[in-house]
Amino acid sequence: QHGFFAAAFDGDEDMLALLLAHGARVEHRVQGRTVLMDLMRFKRPRHVACLLARGADARATDAQGDTALHAGVRTGVRPDVLALLVAHGADPDQPNAAGETPRALAQALGRALVDGPPARVARAGKAGKTSETSPKARVGRKA
Repeated sequence: QHGFFAAAFDGDEDMLALLLAHGARVEHRVQGRTVLMDLMRFKRPRHVACLLARGADARATDAQGDTALHAGVRTGVRPDVLALLVAHGADPDQPNAAGETPRALAQALGRALVDGPPARVARAGKAGKTSETSPKARVGRKA
């Protein structure tokens, strides 16, 4: 299973496919985190779509209640990658053990925030104001 983590981090999609075909588990955990969580933690989102297509759970949590979306927001992963996680079930309003939601983290950090389908992305400014990237973008509110 550590080979699966290595293939994901190295960006070797052929090796990921081969390992999955031969029994690697996409939800295997190392130190309580899935590969998907670690790709977000270390800002290496290249194979997020590949893992999600093969059954990675975007709602999985670690011991602190963090999801891949929490990690992606913290590390400043691109909005389109965050939108992909949301499209696969990640909840921007799911609190971790400390009560932090990905939405609140995005607002506090002035990071891009996903609020629904991929086309609905906004960026919070320093004063808490938003600049919309689509007419339907919202910050801090449920769709």
